[in-house]
Amino acid sequence: MLKGQKGFSLIETMIIIGILAIVAAIAIPLYISYMNRAKATEVHEALRVCNNHVSEYYSLHGKLPNSNDDIGVTEPFTSSYIDSVNILENGFIKIHTTINGGETLIFAPAS
Repeated sequence: MLKGQKGFSLIETMIIIGILAIVAAIAIPLYISYMNRAKATEVHEALRVCNNHVSEYYSLHGKLPNSNDDIGVTEPFTSSYIDSVNILENGFIKIHTTINGGETLIFAPAS
């Protein structure tokens, strides 16, 4: 290199780009996995809260609730990944998510 020139050579720049590509190849799948686990955790938490309400209603009344009104929920639970959580007939819990364009999950109470 000449004394007056400053900066990186082509080889140095290509090595840096290669290192960044390797880091990105590792980091992007890990981030996607992290986001999927975050979404699943949020759905699981909504199910747990709703399940507690259904269990409490059953222990107090001896029957399963048929709606959100039965358990005292006037507004459906919503969040960034959940459109709505509703109690259906016989204690079924329906969770409509925004995951994959709108997945709907229905959970049945165990006898």
